[in-house]
Amino acid sequence: MTLFRPSTGILNVKGVLSVTNAVLHPWLKEELSLMLATIEKEHPRAELPPEAERPLYAQWNTYLPPQESAQGLPPLRIILVWDNLAGHLTPSLVVWLFHHGVMPLYTPVGSSWLNMADDPLGSYKEGFFAVSELIEKQFCCHPDHRFL
Repeated sequence: MTLFRPSTGILNVKGVLSVTNAVLHPWLKEELSLMLATIEKEHPRAELPPEAERPLYAQWNTYLPPQESAQGLPPLRIILVWDNLAGHLTPSLVVWLFHHGVMPLYTPVGSSWLNMADDPLGSYKEGFFAVSELIEKQFCCHPDHRFL
């Protein structure tokens, strides 16, 4: 799983055997909570201008459909761009995102755009596999205890 924050250049990565909602959702919430805590320290909510005075890209109404309202939502802090996988559309996760100031934006269905986001990992794969094989050979005594 990967989560890239362009403003810092940090790419958060977690190796997993499967990416079910039970694995993805807690990890994503934890990573976003850490980011939100950092953002809050750097830009406290109390010091933010009212929603209408913030830049358009920092306003909920820029992204919400016209029939929706930002009333009751916290200040928009993160725009999360990801694909349309079913797990990304889970109502409980989407509600959590909104209640924490995270706006999910979805890439078009069938879009190859997201492949560009996965590209940073391409350069790490070869080294990762070599290191994981070395660790496996040195520390694993049972064939079921695999890192991949």
